[in-house]
Amino acid sequence: MKSKIAPLRSSDLVRSAVRAIDRMIATGKLQPNDRIVESEIGAILGMSRVPVREATRILAGEGVLELTPERGARVREVTVESAIDALKLLIGFSSMGLDDAVQHPSFDTNAQQLSLLSEAIVAHAKPSADQPIFPDVGLYHQSLIVFSGNRLLSMSSEKIRFSHYYTMIGKLIDQDTMRQCAQLYPDMTESFLHHDTGHIRGVMATILKSMLTAITAGRQVGDLNSRPEKSKKGSG
Repeated sequence: MKSKIAPLRSSDLVRSAVRAIDRMIATGKLQPNDRIVESEIGAILGMSRVPVREATRILAGEGVLELTPERGARVREVTVESAIDALKLLIGFSSMGLDDAVQHPSFDTNAQQLSLLSEAIVAHAKPSADQPIFPDVGLYHQSLIVFSGNRLLSMSSEKIRFSHYYTMIGKLIDQDTMRQCAQLYPDMTESFLHHDTGHIRGVMATILKSMLTAITAGRQVGDLNSRPEKSKKGSG
């Protein structure tokens, strides 16, 4: 008896490989500068090296990977500047889609998801929590983008692959600032339930300003710490 399950087309396999590699980078299983071993990833996904190789070409075209002649593909390193740009775009995109999000046919279901996310953000902000806060923060904003139903915003968000920047953003912002910002997400969710998009945008602006201020302060401290001490010769 023949199986009724149709075999996956090559294009489906390539898309599956793209999503898998993307997820490995976002979750930290693949770190910056790690080499993409096509045979290993193919074995994990149960496919040949051919769709994996094509997936690496696609991700290289999007700037996620770097292709080096005779050395294959490796994960591109995230710079501080690109992480800051990604943070601005993430919050900006989610703000742009708010008016559509509160009018979405699935508003009640979406609001429930935001409530769960805001609870997770607050839980991970506790000093005893051992999980990073920013991945949930990022997912909150990406969810708002999806909930807007705006295809252009969603497509742009997918192309940027915000989750690749989460680790770097989390390193740039001190924990005290992250915890303070985390406490504002339940307030945003409550405003979402009341369709108060103006208040949400105000809170988002506060969060972004706090995060950027923390990043700037952290970089200045890093610059000071990296400067060599002046010679004390000739003093006195």
